[in-house]
Amino acid sequence: CLAYLKNIKSIYIPSSVKEIETNFTDFSDSLEKITVEEGNEKYSSDKEGFVYTYDERGKILFRAPSGYKKDLIIPRDVKVIGSDSISTCCVTKKIFVPSYVKYIEIYAFAYTISLNSLVFEDINSVKEFGNYIFLSTNKYLIIDINDDEEDENDLYTVDEFNKTYNRE
Repeated sequence: CLAYLKNIKSIYIPSSVKEIETNFTDFSDSLEKITVEEGNEKYSSDKEGFVYTYDERGKILFRAPSGYKKDLIIPRDVKVIGSDSISTCCVTKKIFVPSYVKYIEIYAFAYTISLNSLVFEDINSVKEFGNYIFLSTNKYLIIDINDDEEDENDLYTVDEFNKTYNRE
């Protein structure tokens, strides 16, 4: 486990690695990039340093670096925001979820203490929300759901969102 590492900016995962725990870099707030060696049969990474895997639902965002500093825009080919995949991203302030995302798994945004804004391109495109996706997030987080309805009430607090969509 590489959790709680300080002063580590990048991690390299060789192609021989076959299993990674989802929380392997929790709270490593200086970690800006994870690189997976080409040829790994289970995992891949992109130029932003995000780690991916696949299952029958499609491409899964497996892990974002805990120290990712830019606004986090989920790539359009991702169908699943995986368990713990963005949890403990300590410095990200805004996340954009495109309408292509269909599943958000347990603890996906947990412990994102600096997160101020989470924007869904279309909340109705998400088929399933896991439990505890907002566990210990910033209590002032604003969630913009963009539900294609003609009302002005597209902004939610975490509590309002959970009552409406997540039933934690």
